Amino acid sequence: MKNASIGRILMMSYVSIIVLFVVSICVAVFGVHQNSAMTTEFYEQPYRVSKSALSLRSTVEQISNQLKQCLVTEDSLERERLVDTIDQLAIEREAEYNVIAANFKSDAKVLDQFALASEALLSARDEVVDELRSGNTEQANTVYEQDYLPQKDVTLVLADGIIDAAEQDAHEYSQETTYVEIATSIIIILLGLLTIGLVIVLWRRITRAIAVPVGEIEGMAKRVAESDLTVHVIPSSRNELGELAASMNKTVAALRLMVEQMKATADQVERSSSQMSDGSQTIAQGSAEQAMNIEELATSVQDITQVVEENNESVLIANENTADVLSAVEHSNTQISQAVEVIADIKVSTRNISQLANTIEDISFQTNILALNASVEAARAGEAGRGFAIVAEEIRRLANQVSEASRAADELAARATASVENGSALIRVTSTSMEGAVAATEGVKEMMSAIAQASTQQLEAVSQIQESMDSLSDVVQENSAASEESAVIGEELAEQARSLKHLIDRFVLEKPAGGSDGGAR
Repeated sequence: MKNASIGRILMMSYVSIIVLFVVSICVAVFGVHQNSAMTTEFYEQPYRVSKSALSLRSTVEQISNQLKQCLVTEDSLERERLVDTIDQLAIEREAEYNVIAANFKSDAKVLDQFALASEALLSARDEVVDELRSGNTEQANTVYEQDYLPQKDVTLVLADGIIDAAEQDAHEYSQETTYVEIATSIIIILLGLLTIGLVIVLWRRITRAIAVPVGEIEGMAKRVAESDLTVHVIPSSRNELGELAASMNKTVAALRLMVEQMKATADQVERSSSQMSDGSQTIAQGSAEQAMNIEELATSVQDITQVVEENNESVLIANENTADVLSAVEHSNTQISQAVEVIADIKVSTRNISQLANTIEDISFQTNILALNASVEAARAGEAGRGFAIVAEEIRRLANQVSEASRAADELAARATASVENGSALIRVTSTSMEGAVAATEGVKEMMSAIAQASTQQLEAVSQIQESMDSLSDVVQENSAASEESAVIGEELAEQARSLKHLIDRFVLEKPAGGSDGGAR
């Protein structure tokens, strides 16, 4: 029964109890039916025979009394009335005798004797009545005394015998009924005890077949609830509970595998988030340094802008005063010398701009490398590094913009250098050709116009560089803020990964050395 299905166990138990219950009902119904049949037979035979015998005996006594009154009365009408009463009682006696004859089965010999005695008594009675009707009272008394009364005693004795026999039959019927009742009660009690014993046996077997596996599964569930995933139950049966225990084993194994995978993932997330946080902090630090360099470069560009504006004003003034060159050649020579120095300064500033542009290009290249490394680390982090990958892509895009602006600044610086070189050559020519200054005044005027135009272009180029530097400064500031935010996100992600790892560490994934599994194995 241990390996039988629970439905089969319960069905067998219910069927066994129902069968015993039906048998008990059948026995009880049989006993009731038997008692009812015996009671009916008792009423039909001993009871009716005894009743009819008693009635018949009473009728004989009444006939005797009526007959005696007939013998002593002198009134003929009274005598006739008494004779009619005797006839009526005789009819009743005959009816009672028929009942006795039909139902008395105990002793046929006694019944035959009673029948003969009744006939003899009837003949003696009729003879007494006939003598009375004939007026022979004396003869009637003689027949009454000699024939009727002795026959009456014999008849009454036989009637008492029939009554005794009926009472004996009634007693036997009563005993038999009692026996049937006792037997029925004993059988019902035995069936009840058998049912109780069967219920106890079935209860113990069902307890072993159901309660024991349920206890094992309950113990396993408690240990799983306590985060112990090393628990394993060996099913003690192959029924539904055994299948449930096997399913629980599979579930715990799958849960243990899942927790192990989650633990490995949490470790990887923790490492990746730490790396991302470190990388973000590094990028934030580099962005801060870039911002400082760009601020210094912006300051230098502002100085260059001021110098170019001053140069442009000087060129305009020189262009306006070209008409006075002829009258102030020595003064112009001095101014040309000053212009040579200014151009030298411009050349130095232009070279500084080129160097700054190269510095910006290097910073952009380093930023691009950092963004590329950040993208690689974000790709390694998988889903957790997707947000950081977007930030890294934005940083690389901004680095490309800075590189383009740097190249534009470098080109502008190159053009400014070329213009400065041209201006310097022109001034040298002017210095060496001072003797022909008067004759070349128109040429100087045109040259100064060209210089004024070049100075205007330089001012515009420097303004563009200033705008590019402002944009680059804004980009670097945004890059720095994004890097700092990424660092904060990395720290939060690392903290969440540590919290997840702490929760996962609560599960027991390996059995302790020398440990015991308790009820589950």
